[in-house]
Amino acid sequence: MEPEENPTPAVAAFVELAPGTIASDFALKNLNKALGEAQNEFEDAVKSATNTYGGWKYTPLKAIVDAVRPALTKYHLTVSQIPISDLETKTVTLHTRLVHWDSGEWLQSALDMPGELALGKDGAPKFNQQTIGGSLTYAQKYAYKSIVGIPDGEEMIDSTDEKGDLPARAKTQAKPKQTAPPAAAEPAPVAQAPTGVRSSFFSKAKEMGWGLGDIKKLINREYPDAKGSTAALGEDDLNHLLSIMGANKPAEAFAEVAQ
Repeated sequence: MEPEENPTPAVAAFVELAPGTIASDFALKNLNKALGEAQNEFEDAVKSATNTYGGWKYTPLKAIVDAVRPALTKYHLTVSQIPISDLETKTVTLHTRLVHWDSGEWLQSALDMPGELALGKDGAPKFNQQTIGGSLTYAQKYAYKSIVGIPDGEEMIDSTDEKGDLPARAKTQAKPKQTAPPAAAEPAPVAQAPTGVRSSFFSKAKEMGWGLGDIKKLINREYPDAKGSTAALGEDDLNHLLSIMGANKPAEAFAEVAQ
């Protein structure tokens, strides 16, 4: 019997250790032994960079890699990181894999990050090459530290005693006192849903079979003033939209209006 000219390639098997974390097998006997020996020889990474915005020092990714790579290489371990962006949900997922050369054993984790880390002139979150790059910078550092087992000592935010490498949240400035009451009372603006909530909204909508075009169409129907964007919607508004999506497919939801 002649062999097939183009045999179907075998699919690599893996096991799931936790949500978002997979591995070549449960034991990882050789990888864990090599990693344990390497960790015993890791050097200390120093805070060699200065944040130009806040003026505090932090440990950049390069300093961490330089401190641990010699030991990882010595015990035949490699770390690879692969980013994937989702333009519809405006999120970035970084896959980080630790591989043991000799045995072929590997461990991989996925870290999801919002891709909107800055506000534009209109006050709405931006999603472009710059914000995607900013998300990946944070993801690469913390995913790398986690998979090789480096304790994190820079998690402080808004602390008066110590600051890590995350920028402090802007403090709300006191508004000047009004000398006269406004001519007409205006309705209070809806509190914008946090970026993480909106990213979760798009993920859930996608799971329900709703595309970006259908979502915008539904927003225009339920909230005409929002102009098809979630930027002006609050968390309650997004939950209302999800309740509609959960009960109807796009064609069914818009067919009810047409009847």
